Amino acid sequence: MTRQLWAAVETHADAWRRSDIVRDYAQVVSDPQHGLGQRLQEILSGYSAFAGQRLRLAHLLQVTPEYAGFAQEPGGVEFLQRGERLAKAFLWTVEWWRSRLPAYPMIPALQLVRNGPLSTQELTLRVPWPEELRRQRLQLTSAPPAVADLLDTAPQPLDDAARAVGAALAKCPQVQELEQAQAGLTDPATGLVPHSAPSRSTPQQATSR
Repeated sequence: MTRQLWAAVETHADAWRRSDIVRDYAQVVSDPQHGLGQRLQEILSGYSAFAGQRLRLAHLLQVTPEYAGFAQEPGGVEFLQRGERLAKAFLWTVEWWRSRLPAYPMIPALQLVRNGPLSTQELTLRVPWPEELRRQRLQLTSAPPAVADLLDTAPQPLDDAARAVGAALAKCPQVQELEQAQAGLTDPATGLVPHSAPSRSTPQQATSR
């Protein structure tokens, strides 16, 4: 990742932090002194792998035996509802960034075949590539749809910040290498086929990062 991309991601995070839904959710997740936050930390102590997917916690917690009890805690249902909205907004945003990649949505990567490692509908600790989102023609949209409604905030700052990340992503060396590889695989003038491409990033490698 480039400095430009990191800076754009931080600006995007700032735009999300302006949402009351995000702030209320973050207060529980990040403050162990908060009553509900303390209970959440107790649950996560037994599922340490979930900590890396904070924006998807409400979804991941559903597979734990503690989920029903947590929902009955004061404020538990509201927290989980906020979490579901955040998770949807997160997945829409990430998928929109992916739609900036060459050959999207038909990226020729083995990991993206139906029920593959990245497209599986089963529980995964990776950020998934949902097939239903790849059918939404996001490559034709100017910004991630529905996100402002999900976060209940003004769309312009969110859209501008998301577009800045998308622009910075397009300038990353890995994406430029993917563009070169894709051009080599699809341009008849080169005579290249997948197994004879030079030793640069392949679509499979780029989607695994």
